[in-house]
Amino acid sequence: MKVLVVVDCQSGFKITDEHELVQNTLKKIWEFKGRNDLIIVLEYRGYNRTIGLIRDALKNYPDGVFLIKEYNDGSDEVENHLDRYDTSEIDEIQYECCGAEDGMEYATNAVPNIQKRHGNVCLVDADGPMY
Repeated sequence: MKVLVVVDCQSGFKITDEHELVQNTLKKIWEFKGRNDLIIVLEYRGYNRTIGLIRDALKNYPDGVFLIKEYNDGSDEVENHLDRYDTSEIDEIQYECCGAEDGMEYATNAVPNIQKRHGNVCLVDADGPMY
């Protein structure tokens, strides 16, 4: 199973207003939905909901979940959710970070811990693989 984590794609964040980034995120969501993979959307508490285009793309999708985070780094929320799965089932985790300008803080901080617990991690943003 592959896991997509979409970070901070909430209206009001500057980067979310960039059409190309939103479209790339939607393409990634449709790719994961096509394989029935897990999609986790992180929302920063106290800000607007995830933009409508992304919410609509996940409407009625049973393997899509919205998690609320209290801080820039939402790794605890993702880790707690992934603990529901057999770690041997997860072969890749991708990050689509097109919301807050510091949205990569989550992915950068979370990667070492997730690699230890869940094996292979492919870190990507809206422009493609980062490392």
